[in-house]
Amino acid sequence: MSKKKKIKIPYGLKNEQIVHISQVESGLACQCVCLVCGEKLVAHKGVDRIDHFVHYSSKNCSPESILHLLSKIELYNKYKYYIYNKDTYHLLRALQNCNQEKMKNWLRKSAAIEMECDFKIAKPDLAILDAERRAVAFIEIVVTHNPSENVVNFCNEYKIPIIQYNVANFDDYEKIRNETLIPICVNCKIENRCPNCKEYMHERELYVMETKCLKCKESVNISFAKNYTYITPHRFTLKEIELSENHGVLLQKQFIKEYEITCLVPTCRKCGTHLGNNYIKRFIGSITPFNTYESGLYCNSCNFWQEESENVV
Repeated sequence: MSKKKKIKIPYGLKNEQIVHISQVESGLACQCVCLVCGEKLVAHKGVDRIDHFVHYSSKNCSPESILHLLSKIELYNKYKYYIYNKDTYHLLRALQNCNQEKMKNWLRKSAAIEMECDFKIAKPDLAILDAERRAVAFIEIVVTHNPSENVVNFCNEYKIPIIQYNVANFDDYEKIRNETLIPICVNCKIENRCPNCKEYMHERELYVMETKCLKCKESVNISFAKNYTYITPHRFTLKEIELSENHGVLLQKQFIKEYEITCLVPTCRKCGTHLGNNYIKRFIGSITPFNTYESGLYCNSCNFWQEESENVV
């Protein structure tokens, strides 16, 4: 049996600020302390080793505790921003493997986020609360142990989603910082799973709207799809191409000089001018009226597409 690789600590606290080992001097001259226990840290730096901190004397504080705390602080700050700014795009991108409709619903109710909020029976890492300070969702960071039985039972009883981040090492922590570590919702029933990879399949919608040709000013219909991000015709499914054409959008293969590729783009019926695939930037957040059509289910993990009329695992 292979021995589990020991986690090395790349972060410390200096002058009340979290710093990376690359930002400080070697040895005790780093003037850093542990984020968890407050003990002095020694910066081990050298050519033949991975730079890392070690405790000066304490042996009771583990790297896993530091990893857990750092992850909790980072997630607290990110979700605080999502909630206070009602940032649906980044929230649903972060929670793309969770039930999207449920996530949208609790985002609308969310008013605050707190660390270690005590619900008597359960004390989650992070709790998302509504305006009446009732629990909307719990966030759990799993480094070595899964959420406690008390937390799971409490959430199941009151139908509170548990958003779980599995953080095995500091590489995963960096993914949290870069918004690339995707959590799971451990107690959300996901009805629409991809038959290929078993991940959550997103509901996609097609938007069709009328605008003016940039060249001849004739009316022209354009379309784009959306799940947690916006999608232009070069990434449409067959259903989205069909829906676009059925609702007055002329999609033709055109050479896009800017990107040096040939792909489907909305095209003017009168003069043949194409709008490229940058037109979407002008309409995000626009008040221009548009029509919406369901275009099926799509897996962002393996790019599998399936019409909603078909059976999904």
